[in-house]
Amino acid sequence: MRRAMSEKAGRLKVLGHILLAFSPLLALFAGVSWAAGSYLSDLVSGEDATVTEIARCTGSSQSLSSGAPYCAGKWRYADARTGGGHIEGGQSSPGDTIFAGDGFAYGSTSSLHWRAWGFTAVSIGFLGVGVALGVTHRSDVKRKRGE
Repeated sequence: MRRAMSEKAGRLKVLGHILLAFSPLLALFAGVSWAAGSYLSDLVSGEDATVTEIARCTGSSQSLSSGAPYCAGKWRYADARTGGGHIEGGQSSPGDTIFAGDGFAYGSTSSLHWRAWGFTAVSIGFLGVGVALGVTHRSDVKRKRGE
């Protein structure tokens, strides 16, 4: 009885060490997956709009600490709704077609696709690393038990 309890405690301790070792990987996976989901949501919910007014644009010559270039402006959707805010992706001018939705606007969908699918690929990569580490650990445990 005592041996069974100590064996069970040993297994729980090993499981705790495994979970502790995988915690950073799980946190990275969750963060990257959240970012990918955010960009994918923008792709699904956005639509084309026409720029009607530009207030100002930041240039690409600014320092890296100031972030990506954008223009502040207003736009109109095909159904006559209007929106406004930052248009990511550099220079825009009245009459340009942009991709916009509630709370976001991009000069084109290409940068949004790169972000969404890039984060998705990294997320799948983290998942693959986790599976590979789990399989390796499991085979090591089986090998040690066989010795």
